[in-house]
Amino acid sequence: MNPGGRRLKQWLIEQINSNIYSGLLWEDEVHTMFRIPWKHAGKQDYNQEVDASIFKAWAVFKGKFKEGDKAEPATWKTRLRCALNKSPDFEEVTERSQLDISEPYKVYRIVPEEEQKCKNITSVNMSCSSDSVNMECSSAELDQLIKEASPDEYTGIIKRSHSPMDENCNIQSPQEFWQQGSPSAFRAECDKVLRAECDKVLRAECVKTFRAKCVKALQGECDKVLREECNKVLRAECDKVRSKAFRADCVKASRAECVKASRAECVKASRAECVKAFRAECVKASRVECVKASRVECVKAFRGECVKALQAECELVLKVECMKAFRAECVKAFQAECVKAFQAECVKAF
Repeated sequence: MNPGGRRLKQWLIEQINSNIYSGLLWEDEVHTMFRIPWKHAGKQDYNQEVDASIFKAWAVFKGKFKEGDKAEPATWKTRLRCALNKSPDFEEVTERSQLDISEPYKVYRIVPEEEQKCKNITSVNMSCSSDSVNMECSSAELDQLIKEASPDEYTGIIKRSHSPMDENCNIQSPQEFWQQGSPSAFRAECDKVLRAECDKVLRAECVKTFRAKCVKALQGECDKVLREECNKVLRAECDKVRSKAFRADCVKASRAECVKASRAECVKASRAECVKAFRAECVKASRVECVKASRVECVKAFRGECVKALQAECELVLKVECMKAFRAECVKAFQAECVKAFQAECVKAF
């Protein structure tokens, strides 16, 4: 496990979730990929406080920059880029990165731990298979090697073996074999040791080869399963899109048919309603005309009667008024004449 990489992963996830840095955000809904702003310092609209803020924060977190030090945005950017490329937790997704737009960015993917373990096993198996040595030996070659080699060489071979001899082993030394005149016994012991070493190496090679084949087979099975799942998902999506399109066409067709039918029904209904309304209006109009005419006749007749009655009333009133006025005038005149006559009589009397 890479402790530095784990610290970078945790720190970077916290910065993305904080929403403090402009352009640093998640690329997908499941939070497996993220964008990081990647604007070049040579652009005219480059703003160090905004475009280099995440790189500066990483330098501060690692203790490479303190307030008051000389600002080096290019160095900050290089440090974070190297950390991302070196960490097994991150992998750049070049097909999603956009570096030729006004606000360029790179996209990185967070590699799951299971995928990292698979990659490590695969790399180890490949390195072991490339470094393996062909240790297969035939019996004729072993006999030739024993005939040509000296006892000291056999002793050195046994001492350099990956499986040294046990301390309680009863194998005689080469000198004892040569002194006793039994080179065949020594040759047999050496043959056993070499065969045992060859068996161990061959077994190890077989195990490595079997592991590599198993890894390849598992990767192939995983690829098949993933492809089948992807095909199922794509087919389901296509079916949904097709069903939606078919439904939309059906809705459009049904709407058009409904509109046509409704228009025809509306025209029929409106015609019938118009006829009924027209007839009703005609009846109303004729009734109104009749009422108006009758009202005019009535008014005329009533006016004549009223005029006559008013004239009669006026004549009576005028007569009464005239009589009253004439009487009053007569009374006034008589009174005046009486007064004058009385005065004259009185004057004469005196």
